[in-house]
Amino acid sequence: MRLALIAQRRPSTSLDRCNPQVSTDWKRLSQKQTVPVLVGDDLVLTDSGVTLEILQNNIRGLLFARTRERAQIWVIVRYADAVLGRASRERIFEKRDKREHDWNRGRIAAGTKGYIDGLPCLGQRLRGRCYLSEDYSLAECALLPRIALMAAYGAPVPGLFSTLTNWFDRMLEKPGFEYPAPPRVWGWLVSQQT
Repeated sequence: MRLALIAQRRPSTSLDRCNPQVSTDWKRLSQKQTVPVLVGDDLVLTDSGVTLEILQNNIRGLLFARTRERAQIWVIVRYADAVLGRASRERIFEKRDKREHDWNRGRIAAGTKGYIDGLPCLGQRLRGRCYLSEDYSLAECALLPRIALMAAYGAPVPGLFSTLTNWFDRMLEKPGFEYPAPPRVWGWLVSQQT
C-alpha cells in the first residue's frame, strides 16, 4: 500500500510504533495488529488488499486498462495476502519483539515452509518478464514488502528461484522503496550493502 501511494506521489505519513501514543492508537485501530493502517476521509483501513481495492480508481498507472491484465494483477495481490501474507506472518509475528529463546520454532518453521511453498508460481509468472504484469504495478506493491520483510527476518528468497531473486533485486533499486520500509527492513538493506 505504501509503495502504491509513493508511486502515485500521494502524500502519506509513516508513524513510529515505538512511540507509545502511536502504538496505543495502532492497537485501537488495527484489531489484527497488522500494518499498514490507512486513515483518511473518515475511513480506517487495515487490510492491504481492501485498501488497494478502494484506492484502485485513483491509482493511475498501477492498474492497466485491459481487463485480463487487471484481473491477473488482482489475483497476484490476493495471493500476496492470502498465501504469502498468512505464512510470513507466522514467522514475523513469532520473532518480532521477542527474545530468541522465547521463539516458537515450530511456528517459525511452518510459516517459512508455507512462504517458500508459495514462491514457485511467482517465479513461473516472472519467466521472460521484468515485472509481474506489463510494467510496475500493484502486484509489485503488494509482493515487494512481504518478500523484503521475510528477508529481513532471516528468510530470503532461496537461490533456486532465480527469476524471483532477480526481480526482487531490481525492485529494490526502484526509487521510493526505502522510504516506507520498516526499521527492520532498513537494517537488512544496510547489511546487504556492506
